[in-house]
Amino acid sequence: MLTNREKFMSGCRRCFHLKPNDEIVGWGRKRSGKRALRHAQKNESGFVLQEDGFLRSVNRNDNALSIVHDEKGIYYDASDASQLEDFIARPLTAEESRRADGLIIKWRALRLSKYNAAREYAGDLPERYILVVDQVYNDLSITYGQAEASSFRRMLQAALDEHPGAAVVVKMHPDVFTRSKESHFD
Repeated sequence: MLTNREKFMSGCRRCFHLKPNDEIVGWGRKRSGKRALRHAQKNESGFVLQEDGFLRSVNRNDNALSIVHDEKGIYYDASDASQLEDFIARPLTAEESRRADGLIIKWRALRLSKYNAAREYAGDLPERYILVVDQVYNDLSITYGQAEASSFRRMLQAALDEHPGAAVVVKMHPDVFTRSKESHFD
C-alpha cells in the first residue's frame, strides 16, 4: 500500500508531466518549499519559492496583496543566495532610482508597512532610544537567519549594555497581538 507521500509524488509526475524547463512552486523554507526544491532537482526542473510580500495586507488575516517570487532561494535564508540579493547588488538605472525614491516617499506618506491594520504608537518616544525588534517564536526567519531564541535576549542585553543612557524600545511582531503567537519578550 502506498503512503500519502508516495501517492503525492507519483501523482505529481502523472498530473503535471514535468519537463526540464518546468518550474515547481513551494512556500519559502516550509515543507512545500523543501518539496519543490527536491522535485526540481530530481526532475531537472526550475523552482520558485514564494513568501508573503513586504507590503502584505491591511489586516493580517486578509489574503496577501503581494508575494515574493524567487527562483534562486528566499530572502530570509542567510545560508543561500536569493534574487533579492542580486537585485540589491545591481546598480539602478536613473528611471529605477526615480521610481524607488517616489515609492519611498509614497510609502512614508501613507505610513505603509507589511501589516497595516494595527494602530501606530500614539505616545511620545524618548529623545534617545535604541530599537530592538522582536520576531514570533520559532519563525523560520530565525533559524534560516542563523539566529536562535537566545539571540533576542543577547540583542536586548547588548542594547542595554552598549547604550546605558538610552531607553530601549521593543517592537513586537504584529502576530503576537493578532494571532496569539508567542513572542521572545513579554
